[in-house]
Amino acid sequence: MAHGLHGHLVGTTLKPSSIVEKRGKFYLSADDTVPLTDEALEKHKTSIDSWDQKEAQVCELIYNTVDSASFLQIKGEKTAAAL
Repeated sequence: MAHGLHGHLVGTTLKPSSIVEKRGKFYLSADDTVPLTDEALEKHKTSIDSWDQKEAQVCELIYNTVDSASFLQIKGEKTAAAL
């Protein structure tokens, strides 16, 4: 399997947390009191994008591997591991 996708397949690679905006500043959680720096914000956005891309790659591999009947059963799953 392509590098870095195994965790998505088995469900051990967790999606990075969503970014929370409060009064024009960005935080990793609603409880945080120190806002993210611009550098940390961009790094976190990049990690979210990377996770989404790898998740999509695994789903595409699975979709291209299963027959039509199986595809219809799994197409609504939310994660690659759930497929």
